[in-house]
Amino acid sequence: MTDFTLLQESVTFRRTDALAGVEIMDVEWSARDWRCFNTAYSVTLIHNWHGEAQYRGKRHAVKPGVGFYTEPGETHSTPQVDRVGCFSVYVFEPETFHEYLRDQGVAVTRAHLTKAVSVMSPALTSSLLALSCAFDTPPSPLHAQSCFADVVAAMASELVERGRSNATPLDAAAQAAERIRDCLHEDRNGIDLTTLAIETGLSRFQVLRTFKRRYGLPPHAYQLAVRLARARHLLADGMAPANVAMECGFVDQSHLTKHFRQFLGVTPMAYAKAGARGKAQNALHHSRVQVQGAVDAR
Repeated sequence: MTDFTLLQESVTFRRTDALAGVEIMDVEWSARDWRCFNTAYSVTLIHNWHGEAQYRGKRHAVKPGVGFYTEPGETHSTPQVDRVGCFSVYVFEPETFHEYLRDQGVAVTRAHLTKAVSVMSPALTSSLLALSCAFDTPPSPLHAQSCFADVVAAMASELVERGRSNATPLDAAAQAAERIRDCLHEDRNGIDLTTLAIETGLSRFQVLRTFKRRYGLPPHAYQLAVRLARARHLLADGMAPANVAMECGFVDQSHLTKHFRQFLGVTPMAYAKAGARGKAQNALHHSRVQVQGAVDAR
């Protein structure tokens, strides 16, 4: 019987210039509570991890055979891990995803996924695995792009809402949560609970409760997740970690490194070395990053 206390977490990232706007994150033996602000669409393929994911104010049971899907502008976390395990996250930048959706006859300015969690179909599963293999073979733009087109076709058929009805008006709590979110995205210096309470007409306790109920994280953790998401983009684009730290509101590079590793399992420098967008080479970055740390049994 496997002793999960002896397993070590491994996090790797894969990108290729043959398919800009797509990234694959492979996670092995993770027991961490992932807390992420999503700037892109993502599909998580579960291999043998068991637990719960919190998304859009609800907790969802996640296990092998189930897919977990997120949209830009939302947060998700994994507050409960029942079994340490492995999963792969396929991340699609909105511009790339929408471009391929238009090829499927789905013309949208922002695609809405109809499910957060569902049993993953054989078509979507096989197309994701084929895309993963395309990232591991000698670079071929035609091969990688064809595999991604198959992924988008499966998602268009199974997950993308074709026509949305008129949106239901937001209630007072939802409006307050959105106002808090807007303030956090403005990233003003010195913003605190008192300021957020004044902005929304709520008490400080109500600010905490209302926001966490909608977005799954307290305001300070959400703000940090947003900064790290921006840092991730800047690092992938080739900006030096020290400059990224300054640009994203961290005290210094060591401050960025501490939180980046805590939230994503790798250092900023290691993430950048996994392969940067915009480099003048059309080749797969075979060098992967891997960090190891003891996984606590849960």
